[in-house]
Amino acid sequence: HGLVTAANYVFPFPDERFDIVFLTSVFTHMFKADVENYLAEIARVLKPGGTALITWFLWDDRDKPAPVMDFHADIDAVSRTTLPENPEAAIAFQRDYVERLYAKTGLEISTIELGGWREGVFDGLVQDLVVARKG
Repeated sequence: HGLVTAANYVFPFPDERFDIVFLTSVFTHMFKADVENYLAEIARVLKPGGTALITWFLWDDRDKPAPVMDFHADIDAVSRTTLPENPEAAIAFQRDYVERLYAKTGLEISTIELGGWREGVFDGLVQDLVVARKG
């Protein structure tokens, strides 16, 4: 019940302030407009050469076999949820969309490590990890 939506929130930090930004299990609970704004803000506050480490649920229609966590309910063209009655409980984003979003914000992806959620492995790296640098 905040005064500003996540889609309009401006981080209270100056441009190019941080060498590293780390988010775990944040974008997995946010809608598309919120994620787009937050990633743009992350790019804004990162110094050139800075690193962003962010976890996601990334889905790809080419995933075989189908992941154990069933992101079956479309939220929009690029995101799905496991629980339509409570979509923010777990949100997955289409991998190609996420890769385009990073490029749009000036973040260059260096690594994508797939987490165990696809196979039902819930220890270690559960969510997908995207590591990127600001050019």
